[in-house]
Amino acid sequence: MHTRFCYASKRGFVPSALRGVMLFFVLLWATGTQTGVTQVPGVPSPEEFHGYELGTNYTITAALYDYYRELARQSPRVEYSEYGRSIQGRPLPMVMVSSEANLARKEEIRERMLRLTNVTDPLPEGELAQLLAGTPSIVWAYIIDVDEEAGIEVLQEMAYELATREDADAQGIRDSVLVILTPLANPDAHARYVTWHKLYDVDGASVDPLAVENRAHWGMNTDGNAYGIDVNRDFSWFVSPEMQALARAGVHWRPQFWLDVHSGPNVIFITPYPPPFHPLWPERGRKWWHAVAEQANENFGRRGWSFSAGEGYEGPGHIGFSDTWGMLGPAVTGFLYESFGGRPGKTEAFVRSDGTIATMRMAMDRHYLAIWSQWQVARDRREELLRDAHLRVVDAVREARSNPIRTVVIPGEGPGVDPDKLNRLIERLTLQGVEVRRATQPFAARSRDYFDMDNEVRREYPAGTYLVDFAQPQARLVRSLLDPTLDYEAHTVVKVPFTARYPYYGPTWAVLTYLFGVPAHAVGAAVAVESEVVTAGPRPVGMVDALSRAEPPYAYILEPRRESSYRIAIRLMREGYRLRVFHGAFRIGETQFPKGTIAAIRLRNPEGLGERLAELADEHGGRVIEVAGPYTDGGVTFGADQDLAAIPTPLVAVVADYPVAQDHVFGGIRNVLEADFGFAFTPVMLQTINNADLSKYTAVVLPHAGMSIRGGPGFSAGYKGILNVENLQQYVQGGGTLIAVKGAAEVIAQDPVLGRDVSFDGWADSTTGPTLRARWEVPQVPESGIVPWRPGLNEVGLPLLASGFEREEFAAPAAYPVLLQVREGGRAQVLARYSADAARLVLDGWSINLEKALGRPFVVVQRVGRQGKVIYFADSTTFRGNWYGLNLLFLNSLIFGPTL
Repeated sequence: MHTRFCYASKRGFVPSALRGVMLFFVLLWATGTQTGVTQVPGVPSPEEFHGYELGTNYTITAALYDYYRELARQSPRVEYSEYGRSIQGRPLPMVMVSSEANLARKEEIRERMLRLTNVTDPLPEGELAQLLAGTPSIVWAYIIDVDEEAGIEVLQEMAYELATREDADAQGIRDSVLVILTPLANPDAHARYVTWHKLYDVDGASVDPLAVENRAHWGMNTDGNAYGIDVNRDFSWFVSPEMQALARAGVHWRPQFWLDVHSGPNVIFITPYPPPFHPLWPERGRKWWHAVAEQANENFGRRGWSFSAGEGYEGPGHIGFSDTWGMLGPAVTGFLYESFGGRPGKTEAFVRSDGTIATMRMAMDRHYLAIWSQWQVARDRREELLRDAHLRVVDAVREARSNPIRTVVIPGEGPGVDPDKLNRLIERLTLQGVEVRRATQPFAARSRDYFDMDNEVRREYPAGTYLVDFAQPQARLVRSLLDPTLDYEAHTVVKVPFTARYPYYGPTWAVLTYLFGVPAHAVGAAVAVESEVVTAGPRPVGMVDALSRAEPPYAYILEPRRESSYRIAIRLMREGYRLRVFHGAFRIGETQFPKGTIAAIRLRNPEGLGERLAELADEHGGRVIEVAGPYTDGGVTFGADQDLAAIPTPLVAVVADYPVAQDHVFGGIRNVLEADFGFAFTPVMLQTINNADLSKYTAVVLPHAGMSIRGGPGFSAGYKGILNVENLQQYVQGGGTLIAVKGAAEVIAQDPVLGRDVSFDGWADSTTGPTLRARWEVPQVPESGIVPWRPGLNEVGLPLLASGFEREEFAAPAAYPVLLQVREGGRAQVLARYSADAARLVLDGWSINLEKALGRPFVVVQRVGRQGKVIYFADSTTFRGNWYGLNLLFLNSLIFGPTL
């Protein structure tokens, strides 16, 4: 008979006699006084299927799929399905375990759960009682950081034993609980880690901290998906397809318990968390932390095992974390379990203070006991748990009705509205179960612009405007995603113990309209207008239009300020077409085009340009405008070669090597460039930057380095002492464009050549990730300096790198930005700054010591030689890929930067 508490050496097994004694005590523990546990015959255990005791080896990814499929094939109490695909095409498996009766009626159970939770007001007690009496609770365990192998391995055992054990403990769970497991939420990373482990798992070497196995290559040292996105912090904005799929599945089933399984500390951690808490974490959710911990206390105490709770995990209230997202969204509460032992690349962390090794088998056993404790609570207090699932929604809606912001109005057209960005926002909200409506009639409302929350004015809105009412079933989640007035600083939220340096475990930026670059207005009441529920934003049909008709056209213009125009331009350049960018504004008829507008002249391109543009416009929903001739009605003409600059075909090198973090920094860059825009670039080793001839690259990117997971300094010295600045000097002095981000900007700014007019004087300590107000610097040219030789276009306008932005203010990240200064009278130019107004600086989130960031440069261009330049970013606009609203700023630095 299989037993999970079989402590095996790495290459051998515990003798069968001893195993039998151990089994007796295991069963005594598992069932209280019961000793006669039997299991359904014929269903293979994981050990029988794989041919080794779990905990003595690492199960390869394909074998995990095979086992769960076989378990479902052999047992009517198990169902296997797939809810999506990873970037590399691997299935995302879902395993359900319950009684045969529950699995047969699983859709009915889901519909009952919707009746309990998809409400805004209390159900009549009779209807509620009927639902509670006939509905099992739903508990969900998932593993995102799949390099933390103890959970991956033990969930196989737990699925098997819950399906096959015939004791009262297991039978009661099957009858009262629908267990859902998603054990490979990030399968590409699991395949990568297991392969690395098996390559270097020399017998006896894994306990040596210097072994290759424990010094993984840069590309292995990540929890990220195939692109490198840190999926463990990807909830709410959902950059990765893997977490998008998990969110959809979670909203579909609406579990009560939502458990994130990890490995890391030397003693297992079990929720409850210590403060500070997210301001919207419900009390009804937090009480279940204690209920499960009390059950675990009984079970662990009987075994003589220890666990930690209520300390050491301060401040995970960041909405990017899965358990916080679940607790605010589809679940009653979110849990985190962190066990110890046997993680590739971290073995030295599991050598305990007395020199003994915390093995993976030990970690698996404790995970088993902690998760089983949760299932027992979901069984024994099923009706109370389901009642809380209903009442927490009712409570949240009641609170939302009295919230200072009741409705978010999102314009569907007008200044600053990019249909591509708007569609992304609507899609991300609806995949999380947030109800979004579109007005079918015009209406008026008194509202506050998200960049001017102190002033309320009456505005007229056309049909097609989007509305998000906070009084909806996902009230807490939607408020956490869209309410900039949430108070993260209240003394009831932020308490000791925590350090002033890191009060929250992750950035506190949250409001998606800021992150996604979408205009929004706040209304203090419900908006009474006819509307319809939507699941996506505007998807414009691609079109080729003409301001002045000619056959054939002289040139083509891509509609400015649209992401679709960048996607079309990038595809054209990859296919060999030649594009140009206007360095000044111009006008054709009554239509004015800003600087940064992209154009293609027909005779300077291969034949078929017009046809290809029409195809790409249709593919991306873009707009292409035909132009009859080179003359314009104001501003720059097409023949002004110096003001209609040729864009060199991008060939961009990005450092993809230590000390850059793969899953926080490089992953974000790759996702922005490759996944979002199809922009080809070359990942290079730091050695290449130090020694190679870089002259062929149109731009070189030094990403942020030397960071903690919260975005600030802390893991390493970054580029200091390992970067050959002299080679970069030669590149930039030869006309190259260097982009230095955050930690890289610190090093480059201190170089006398590349930072001649830029200085660095520290970091904005403890700005732990609020969203700050920033402004583009618009040069003030005196009237005497303007020669109005072409009528109507005398203004200077926003900088070229601000192409895609219409207003002077924008939202910017501030997770320990570097502090830069520019020497007056030099060749460095500040393009954007954080606001200098302390009362208006913070748009969203929590921070301290903000006076250091007041008025500091956010983007700087330092000119070097005749055509070389360094573009400095004080903070990373591509951090984890979630600052969609600043994607065009980063692209502009790559595409337009070389033309400055």
